[in-house]
Amino acid sequence: MERKANIILHAVGGAGINIANDIVNKYDYENLANLEVYSFDSTDKTVQAYADLEETFYKAVSSKRRSMGIDGSGGERKSPALVKEYSINVKNYLDEFNLAEPKVENFHIVIHSGSGGTGSTAGALLTQELLQAGNIVMPIIIGDTSSLLFTNNTIKTIESLENIATRNKIALPLVYFNNTVNGISNRDTEADINNKVVTLMFLVGSMLSGKIRNIDNEDIRKFLQPTLFSSIRVNSGIYEVGVKVGKLDIEDAFLVRTLTTENADEPVEILSKTLQNKTGYIIDEEIYSLFDNLPIHMFLRNDSIYNIFEELEQTYEEQEQQTRQKRRSIRSSRNSEEDDSGLVL
Repeated sequence: MERKANIILHAVGGAGINIANDIVNKYDYENLANLEVYSFDSTDKTVQAYADLEETFYKAVSSKRRSMGIDGSGGERKSPALVKEYSINVKNYLDEFNLAEPKVENFHIVIHSGSGGTGSTAGALLTQELLQAGNIVMPIIIGDTSSLLFTNNTIKTIESLENIATRNKIALPLVYFNNTVNGISNRDTEADINNKVVTLMFLVGSMLSGKIRNIDNEDIRKFLQPTLFSSIRVNSGIYEVGVKVGKLDIEDAFLVRTLTTENADEPVEILSKTLQNKTGYIIDEEIYSLFDNLPIHMFLRNDSIYNIFEELEQTYEEQEQQTRQKRRSIRSSRNSEEDDSGLVL
């Protein structure tokens, strides 16, 4: 039986740390792949409530004044000076915990917000550093379209990851969730996303547990970095990782890893167009109990991430237009006079 692999979970920024805390509390350490959790933020306020994360927490500090924290970003991700600070801190974080050196048994997952400042900037920089060192990496991005700033940040985060993937000539699978319903971010949506990420961690942890027959660590390595295939040409860039229970009928799925049991009530049905499907059979009752329904598929999609990107851009354009209209209505409604100081009299 194959040895357990190691999942190195990097929680970056407030959103990433919040989700990581749920994972730490619910993960089955005994039966799934080994899990190590590290967190990174520009303020320690986000991690103070999570005692389990404090031991492996790295607080970004100013390179000019080493004792001074950056103390948050306020959603700002455009500042070249701040990006430079995060770049230095990301390298220091990897050095402090000795995480950069690639090992065949290590799989890195980076969870961060796409809409904030620290997560969207430092998270992307961390993914870049890990990839350039030769690691297997899967980012999990939490987007938000509840405001013009958050939508723009989410767009720029996805663009950054696309640039990182193409520059490094790899296919980068990522998971994307939008933390917004009808233009509003709410706790119910946040809790639902947290649960979906926990389920995803169970799925990945199962496939890397050494207890699944017919799927080995190399199968997951090639799933999470399909440019490792020597006989199949996969274009570089970002791809969406999806999860589906039951029959897989998604037309643009092209690489699939399936988890089921040999005595499943229904046969595993996969599209004939699929590039490759590997079906893993659960041979451990403890792992079987983690899932409500089987079979469960983890798959890569060709074009869906670009559809997501187009939707984000459309939302941004609509929000920008609404903002301009509101500004015009404020100006047109003014009938007061100003004095030389600018005060409205």
